[in-house]
Amino acid sequence: MQCIDSKILNRIYGRVKGCVVTPGDFVDLGSCQAVDIAMHRLEKKGRLRQLGQRQVDDAVVANLQKRLSASDKKVLLRDLRDAPAWIAAILRRVSGPKEK
Repeated sequence: MQCIDSKILNRIYGRVKGCVVTPGDFVDLGSCQAVDIAMHRLEKKGRLRQLGQRQVDDAVVANLQKRLSASDKKVLLRDLRDAPAWIAAILRRVSGPKEK
């Protein structure tokens, strides 16, 4: 039987490089506490990076910019009014420079 750490890594490796995951993505693998502890262990081993508020790295932003169409970027900018300030800042980075 695989330990929860291995199950988390296997699921992450099945995703696109640079994806962002949360403990909620793994609730089916164990209790919230078990998932939190496993993710903390993986972070200590250097297998995961923890991104806190305001810590979205440029690789993630670049990846999102490639995937979003121009119309999706406009929708993001329009919906900023409902986002917390730190999320709004990230969405502005993703949507790119303002059109004139």
